[in-house]
Amino acid sequence: MKLELNFNESIYRKQMELLYNSGFGKNVEYYKNSHYLGFVLLIIGICSIINGQNFGYALIVFALGVLIPYFIFYFKNRKVLKNLVFEQDNIVSIYTQNPKVILEFTETEFKYKDYNNERDFNWADFLTYNIIEDNIFLFTKNYEPYIIEKEEAGEENYENILLLIESKLKK
Repeated sequence: MKLELNFNESIYRKQMELLYNSGFGKNVEYYKNSHYLGFVLLIIGICSIINGQNFGYALIVFALGVLIPYFIFYFKNRKVLKNLVFEQDNIVSIYTQNPKVILEFTETEFKYKDYNNERDFNWADFLTYNIIEDNIFLFTKNYEPYIIEKEEAGEENYENILLLIESKLKK
């Protein structure tokens, strides 16, 4: 099956948001409010030490155990988001000038072709696939994502692609 797709900026940005959330979403939720707990433990620990209670040192250790991983994640995530926005803008500017992308699905391989690049993948080159909000995410062993959205491919093509992928890859 061969699909010729035109670049759609809104679909692309939605797909990148879904990709980001699938990779970082759990960590963002986990660390979302942990810094509050860390600061509360730190303040209570400092107040306890000032009042002469040695238990405050244990609270400070627990607070640092919560705050240090939070700040490490915070700065890494901030850097990723900054690069993500830059990369998205760069890709959008390139693909608005060269909007054609050709995807070909066969029994033995997946082919991708755009204005500058042509890639052929055997199905064994893929690590897994994932379906999020009517988007099929194909991940190569090098963690390169290829994304097909139901609206882009069309209902019938999307179902046929999904059946082929399910027969070739495991989730």
